[in-house]
Amino acid sequence: MILAAPVWYTSGVDVGGGRTRGLTLGEVLVSLALLLILAVVVMGVFSKLLSSSAKTADLTIGRVLAGRVLEKAIRSGPPEFGLPSGTGSSDIYSHDPASRTTFVYALTPTKLQDGLPTRPMGDLWHLEVQVHWWTDQPSTRPGMGRLSTSVEEVVFIQE
Repeated sequence: MILAAPVWYTSGVDVGGGRTRGLTLGEVLVSLALLLILAVVVMGVFSKLLSSSAKTADLTIGRVLAGRVLEKAIRSGPPEFGLPSGTGSSDIYSHDPASRTTFVYALTPTKLQDGLPTRPMGDLWHLEVQVHWWTDQPSTRPGMGRLSTSVEEVVFIQE
């Protein structure tokens, strides 16, 4: 009695005449190389996404911090705008919960127009807050781009 194996059980390629052949070593190596290239590309994409999310986290925190400093400056008013030295820093957990990132900010107030001497009501100011991180000065970093952001606003401050 001869038992025939089901079609799904046989391996190899039918070359006719009932003979089958397996994959050659070259075919196996080519398929492994293609899988390896695909894996490297996928890992590269995920690595780029990870660094992009870290940059976005730092940029978002920098803009929020700049907004808070700007609000405090507007509430405090001239001449110091709540920052006697004009600069400050804050250590914040941004994208890495194990370590803090130091964000350095600087406020630059510029008086645009004095109030009228005949009707003293207030002055017009241009306030700019620059925030940078990872360095003492605003700079760029390969793969991360610019490591700073700024927020500015023109405000009227009553006397």
